[in-house]
Amino acid sequence: MGEPTWYASSEIAERGFCSACGAQLFVRYSVPEWTGWISCSLGSHDDPNAVPVERYFGTETRQAWLQIHDSVPVSEYPDDWLEDVTSGKNDTYNALPRNLK
Repeated sequence: MGEPTWYASSEIAERGFCSACGAQLFVRYSVPEWTGWISCSLGSHDDPNAVPVERYFGTETRQAWLQIHDSVPVSEYPDDWLEDVTSGKNDTYNALPRNLK
């Protein structure tokens, strides 16, 4: 399988793809507050149902048919979140947990 191929997809993150088939596997964050964070694609796990949900991020862009009916924490970002995410002045960004376990 080898090493993933990385693509800088935005100002705050890069995505890791399988070098053999092109499937997206990871998101690695490049802002200082999230140094070391890597999100893994749920579909890349052998048993996605075994992975517990800890938080829903970016739910403001979810499809209308997706309804959340559990008590898992939800984070919605304001429209200008990405624009000032690295400025240190975004209250939503600053309030996000920095160490999920």
